[in-house]
Amino acid sequence: MFKIKFIALLARARLKRKLSQHQPTSRRDKPSEERSSLEPLFVPVERSSQQRLLGEFPADVVLELFMHLDVADVLSLAQVSHMFLCLSQSLSVWRNLAFKLMCRGRRVSLHDYLSTSALTTAQLKHSVLMTTAAEQSWNRDRPKSVASPRIVRLENVDLDHASYVMKFTSRRHLVLPTKAGELIGWDTRTSARAGHYSMGPDAVLINVQGDYATRSLYWITGKMSSDPDFVQNLHLKILRIQFPEPTSSLPVAFEDLGDLITPWSLAAELHFLDASQKMLCAVFECSDTGSTGLHVVLNWKSGLSYICDTGIPYEYGRAVIGLHLSDDRLSIILHTEHWGTEIRRAYSLAFIRSRASIWSPSRSLAHPLPTIQPTAETAFPWAHDRAVFSDRSMTPHTVWVLPQWWPTYPGVPRRSSTIILYLTVEESSSGLRRVWRATQHYSSVADDRYDADVGAMAEAEDKWENKSKGESKSKSEASTQVLAGGPCAHVRSVIEIKDPVLISLGHNGLPILAQSFNHLGWIEEREYDAAEDCAGGRSGRLRARSWLSRRKSRRRQTRRALKLVTFPDPDVSPRSPHCTAEGVNAGYCECTTLVPVTLDVPDAVLDGVYHMFLDPAAGTITLATENNELHVYQYGRPSTS
Repeated sequence: MFKIKFIALLARARLKRKLSQHQPTSRRDKPSEERSSLEPLFVPVERSSQQRLLGEFPADVVLELFMHLDVADVLSLAQVSHMFLCLSQSLSVWRNLAFKLMCRGRRVSLHDYLSTSALTTAQLKHSVLMTTAAEQSWNRDRPKSVASPRIVRLENVDLDHASYVMKFTSRRHLVLPTKAGELIGWDTRTSARAGHYSMGPDAVLINVQGDYATRSLYWITGKMSSDPDFVQNLHLKILRIQFPEPTSSLPVAFEDLGDLITPWSLAAELHFLDASQKMLCAVFECSDTGSTGLHVVLNWKSGLSYICDTGIPYEYGRAVIGLHLSDDRLSIILHTEHWGTEIRRAYSLAFIRSRASIWSPSRSLAHPLPTIQPTAETAFPWAHDRAVFSDRSMTPHTVWVLPQWWPTYPGVPRRSSTIILYLTVEESSSGLRRVWRATQHYSSVADDRYDADVGAMAEAEDKWENKSKGESKSKSEASTQVLAGGPCAHVRSVIEIKDPVLISLGHNGLPILAQSFNHLGWIEEREYDAAEDCAGGRSGRLRARSWLSRRKSRRRQTRRALKLVTFPDPDVSPRSPHCTAEGVNAGYCECTTLVPVTLDVPDAVLDGVYHMFLDPAAGTITLATENNELHVYQYGRPSTS
């Protein structure tokens, strides 16, 4: 009975709020028909002696009920009575709402603090409302910005359009890479430089790892060089970027942590293992076996490292889709995609340390390299997956593994979001064209995922053996151990990136993308008929022009649009509940394809964009243009009523 009374009161509050938007300001001006139809809803209902109104219960009991409400319901009940208003302003209520958002993989703003415990009730409420409003806005068919864009002008800076503008922990400071090989700290409040570091010409940014607790970014920069024997080496520098507190006038600090010279052949991919412990790992293809090799650097300062062969067939974007330390810091976890199955292997750090030695570029390598065996492995087959991803029709181009780097409350599952960008070249009526697709899935580091199919490992190996002529892979007779964590769902999301705008990077270029833990955005450029696009008054004006003007207007033109998709929650499958495709047809079913929305950014701005990034906690999308401007668009304005 108590639950029914509470639901009835909540429904009454919602109805009262909705009707208040349409009621006349005075009861005397209200039409008699409307008054007679509405007033009975607010007539007090007689109740028995055993029935109690919600307001008559103790405050701690009502507060417990508030813990089961969403944001909209809390704001609605806050308008019912003074008691409910006071309860809705409780810190525990907004901590609970923030906890629910974090469990869904959403980030809330910490207002430049380093811990969730530092937020006041008003700040936490504002952060929750901001994240919720942005999420609701980006889930609409055509999201609209809530204010005019804020423009940040970067004076006297020649930006490198092939690199990224970086923002981390501070809403005030940025790091800008330049064409001259410099990293410039920028203060957006004063529109002036705030720190400087010279990487040198031809240096590139390779990888980055954040440490929110210290307001630091760790970067790997690389530069090609040749030794006296004309061997191509990669000169790596590890850099720490320290962001100041937003209220401080100190500049962004740059610190060299060490360097490492390695042959180019041993550094096809570079990953941070633990920047605070000076650990990283390079992935490469073994020249004599064609398998995946690891160069594990245990300490880049001393050069202690170990080079080994994993025996996994090397293919960029499939041999390694994730590389990190285990939760107990005792193993290296390697993620591999193999014929539609994600395989995880654990390699003992104790074994690696026992065989490590000081690295020197002049040191000759053993041939063949020593082979390392995993101490545990498990497999997660993708269900209802597109055939083009497993049968090699599409080639992985870029892989992003995005961790939950922001502070959360105790009990929030720790996950990562993996986005793999695929590319293939197809023939069309106009010639060869590039086709881009992406997949996304969440992974958990705890055992709250679905159970792994242990037998899928042998099945995947058999399938690989049957399709790979002249190659073999030894099977371990040891029982497969299930590693902690794994994909959060059986099915991964698919994103069709149609007609993306590319930047010049590599042979095929790279789409201008903005990725976050829960989103992927890109700029689409499509042809359209200007004459057909003109309607109403515009087409009338075209008819009044000369024949030459009308002919020019009918030429094919291009138009750009900013597209954005929001990924499903970590425990929600993207597969449609109405899908009936099974077996062979499942490989061609498109029900897992996410539908993008179009944001209201003008063509004039998109025409000059070379990079963009989004901040879900602030509800903003920032576009970097070729004329050295940052256009910040705000989506979702928090409402307190």
